[in-house]
Amino acid sequence: MPAANCADRRRQSGGGCSGGGILSAAGYRGSPDVLEAIKRTNNLRAYYAARRNGAGSPGRIKVGALHRVVRTISTRALEWWQMAFRALLLLLAVPSLYAQTVLPGFDAETLAGRKMSMPGAVHGHNALLIVGFTHASGPYCSDWARRLAKEFPGNDPLERYNIVFLEDAPRLVRGMAKSGIKGSVPNSEYDHYLTVTEHEKQVQAAVHFETPDDAYLILLGPEGTIRWTFHGAVADGPVRQIRELLKQ
Repeated sequence: MPAANCADRRRQSGGGCSGGGILSAAGYRGSPDVLEAIKRTNNLRAYYAARRNGAGSPGRIKVGALHRVVRTISTRALEWWQMAFRALLLLLAVPSLYAQTVLPGFDAETLAGRKMSMPGAVHGHNALLIVGFTHASGPYCSDWARRLAKEFPGNDPLERYNIVFLEDAPRLVRGMAKSGIKGSVPNSEYDHYLTVTEHEKQVQAAVHFETPDDAYLILLGPEGTIRWTFHGAVADGPVRQIRELLKQ
């Protein structure tokens, strides 16, 4: 019977009788179902032969693709962390940059008519300057002056000065501005209000000037170095920051 079966298969498929060979469907003229079975058998044998040889394995293809994806993600993640680390170093460097920046010097006059120069007048002490560069910044500077007078009264070691820059104002307007400030400030505070007519641009550069009508706060160290700046309306956050810096 095996011989007959082998002969039958040779007649049907036109191939050999080897148990492990590939069946041939080229010359088969029998049932379509048998023909389809022969094709499926050949496909399965070819598939398992490829698996044994390690070629064309879907599992290996998927694993290789996965490795490529993991490598890509790892590389991009490393690049992201490197960028984040550089940004962190830059942020940490900002305070040290401020520590090396000395407030540009300028001559000033108090509302009482006394001449003085900054930052030399506060050498050896911490000082907080409230600076206005425009007429519209006046109300914001006044708000900050009232708040900081309560937070840091006159007996506090922190010196406070309100500074109004009038460099771009005509001389006639300067006199009117001084008279207006005097009318809104108690006489006891005249020595803490300064008018300045020079070096406005240099001071603006030192405080990173960007919003003309804001009040600008400058915390100076004993050597006249800029320790901290802020600009904007009165808020609790800046007051806390000032207190924390004074503890250092």
